[in-house]
Amino acid sequence: MGWIKDSVLANFSFKRFVIAAIIFLLSIVVCLIFFGALYSHISGLKIDELPSKYDISTGESKNELAVPGAEKIIPIKSFVLVELTTWIIPDRCTALFGVCEVQRPWKIRSIGSGAVIGKKKHVTYVLTAAHVCAHMENNLVLIEDNPYTYDYSSTISVVDANGNERPALVISKNNDKELCLLQVPGSWAEPIPIAKANPEMGERVFNMSAPMGIFEPGMMLIFDGIYSGHNQEASFFTIPSAPGCSGSPVLNRDGEIVGIIHSTPRDFPAFALASRLKDIQQFIADVKLLN
Repeated sequence: MGWIKDSVLANFSFKRFVIAAIIFLLSIVVCLIFFGALYSHISGLKIDELPSKYDISTGESKNELAVPGAEKIIPIKSFVLVELTTWIIPDRCTALFGVCEVQRPWKIRSIGSGAVIGKKKHVTYVLTAAHVCAHMENNLVLIEDNPYTYDYSSTISVVDANGNERPALVISKNNDKELCLLQVPGSWAEPIPIAKANPEMGERVFNMSAPMGIFEPGMMLIFDGIYSGHNQEASFFTIPSAPGCSGSPVLNRDGEIVGIIHSTPRDFPAFALASRLKDIQQFIADVKLLN
């Protein structure tokens, strides 16, 4: 009798287990159907159908600038990448001891930014920073710890917003004011005007540049910042900068040049130093070709 009782209990427990398992699986199926329908409903919503409390809109940004439009503020077609290629030609070794080997020439390439500021028939003028358009010559060059005198030969070119590379010629340069004017054959963009007055302190400004050489047709890095005043040497803008930004234009709300970036603090590149507007105006006035 005890064996029969144990067998009945065992069968009864197995049946309960099977029933519980079926109920559990049915619960999972119901949940999957419910959440699947909910997901299909949510994913079918358009942005403008979402609840208004999220403040999402397909219209223009609420933070839009009080200016006509981005195309008029930032004249992207007037930006150029400036490329300086320099051949270093070692000459005479000036080491006091040891034997110096004859060294072969080698090539270095540097990159900056620039902006079209004038044009005549078949000729365009580009403004950039002085150190962008010329090799910064030293008295000696070290090769394997040995000092050599050297000669050098440089060529300069620009790449326009469409990716066309064009040779350039330096026609004026002022190292103290960090300004350089290039003459480039051809005409492809409208000149950016030079502003007549500085922005107001705290006014928003814009910059188009090629930091680290990042630039290609259809892609350009555009920044904005705040005009923070100027001293006797430079204007200050809270625009992040890096190598490659030198020579890039700073624009006011009217799309006019108010500065040409030439440097940034190495340990805090969150702001840029630029040639002052009055220095740019004087530099351009001294170039008779643009008068």
